Amino acid sequence: MARLREAGSIVTEADPRDRRRLLARRAPEVSARRVEVANATVDDALVRAPGTDDPQVLAEVLAALGRRLTPATVRRLRAEAAGEAASPILRM
Repeated sequence: MARLREAGSIVTEADPRDRRRLLARRAPEVSARRVEVANATVDDALVRAPGTDDPQVLAEVLAALGRRLTPATVRRLRAEAAGEAASPILRM
């Protein structure tokens, strides 16, 4: 929660019924970090994850992922790549 608060994604306040607890809610303003995360694509993360830009390594990683992804995940990723709305569960 500290990272989300520092990034401006959430605001916290003491719970009036139990001052030891914090209540968290989405920040009313959209922080720069939330915009960055919302606009990030799976492709960006996949390219950065192996720590290399070697096309052969990236092809191997994508092939390995392709063997393990469920059909539902593949459909969702294709829909997102086509610009269709992502699931509200995945977006903040």
